[in-house]
Amino acid sequence: MVMHWSTRQSRSPTSGSPYSPAATAGRVVARLSQAPQPSDPLSLDLLTRARASLLASDATLSGRELLERASQALASGEPAIAIRNLEAFLKREPGNPAAWNNLGIAHRQAHDLPAAERAFQRAADLDPGFALAWSNLGSCFLDRHAFAEAGRVLERAVQADSSLAHA
Repeated sequence: MVMHWSTRQSRSPTSGSPYSPAATAGRVVARLSQAPQPSDPLSLDLLTRARASLLASDATLSGRELLERASQALASGEPAIAIRNLEAFLKREPGNPAAWNNLGIAHRQAHDLPAAERAFQRAADLDPGFALAWSNLGSCFLDRHAFAEAGRVLERAVQADSSLAHA
């Protein structure tokens, strides 16, 4: 089943522009991820350090920048960095269901199904009408063959968004 990243915006205003440090770092990391990887240990170490430095959580970043970094880390196949940025964001805005949903996706990408389930459940608890969170939670239950739980949760997803009944 496909996981769905939420693009819902944070409820609080945040700063950020295409030229912000986070946006610039994200573009650099995206290019680094597409570039051929060096084979010598020194270059590989420098590349790893540069990537970690560019994507590390920073208390001075805006919420929007943390979310941008998380999104780009997931797109680059680096869920640990996404998790770190989403957790930093959620310390500021623990009531943001979209961020909890995205944290679940990051945990799932990191193959931590129990943590993913907890995050999806938190998103659904915060916003019972958030069909995407229910759908992602149901997908986790299906993966571990908990069919009764999956059916109950996927029914909640359809109740929240009837268009899912045709999917």
